[in-house]
Amino acid sequence: ARDLLDRAGVWGLYSGLLVAIVGAVPSVFVYFGVYQYWKRTLAAKWSTPEQGYASRGGLLAVMVAAAIGNLVASFLRPPYEVIKQRLQAGIDPNAIAAIRTIYGTLGLRGFWQGLHAQMLRDIPYAMFTLGTYEVLQSIFRTYRETTPGAAGNGKDGKPIITPLEYALLGAIAGGVGAFVTNPMDVIKTRLMTATSTAADLQGVRWRSLAW
Repeated sequence: ARDLLDRAGVWGLYSGLLVAIVGAVPSVFVYFGVYQYWKRTLAAKWSTPEQGYASRGGLLAVMVAAAIGNLVASFLRPPYEVIKQRLQAGIDPNAIAAIRTIYGTLGLRGFWQGLHAQMLRDIPYAMFTLGTYEVLQSIFRTYRETTPGAAGNGKDGKPIITPLEYALLGAIAGGVGAFVTNPMDVIKTRLMTATSTAADLQGVRWRSLAW
C-alpha cells in the first residue's frame, strides 16, 4: 500500500473504479432481476407466506434463486473484472491499454479468463450470504417476538428489526459468505491477472487449482 501511495498517490487506491462502476451496472441489473423472479416463484411452490423465507422451503428458494441469478450474471462480470484487476495490479496504465493487451494476446476469450473461478466464487457467496441473512433475521425476529419486554416486539408500534439491525445482520452474513469463498477469490484473481500468452494462462490455471 505504501509503495502504491508513493507511486500514484491517494488516487492510486481508486484504480479501476470507473471500470468497476460501469461494468457492475448490467451484471447487478440482471442478477437482482433474475434472483427476485426465481425467489418469488420457488418460494410460492416450496413454502407459504406464513412460513417466510427462513423455513426449509423458503430458505431453499432463496439459495437456489441466488445460484440461478449469479449463474446468469457471471457471464457479464469477467470482462470488467479482468480490466479492473489489471489496472489495480498496475499491469496496464489505463483501461484502453488493458483492452488492447488482452485482445492482442488472447483474443476475445481473454476477457473471460477465470470465468469458472468467478462462478465458483460468486454462486456460493450469494447462496451462503443470502441464506445466512434470512436465517439471522428469523432468529432475531423470533427472539424479539417471544421475549417478554423485548424492545421492538411489534406490539408497541416499533419495528421488530430496525434498519440498523438489518444492516448489522447483513454485515455478519456477508462476512460468512466472504470467509467461505475467499479461496476461490484468490484463484480468480490469479487467473484474471495472468498475462503474456495462452500457454502462460494455462500454467497459472493449473497451478492455482493445484493450490
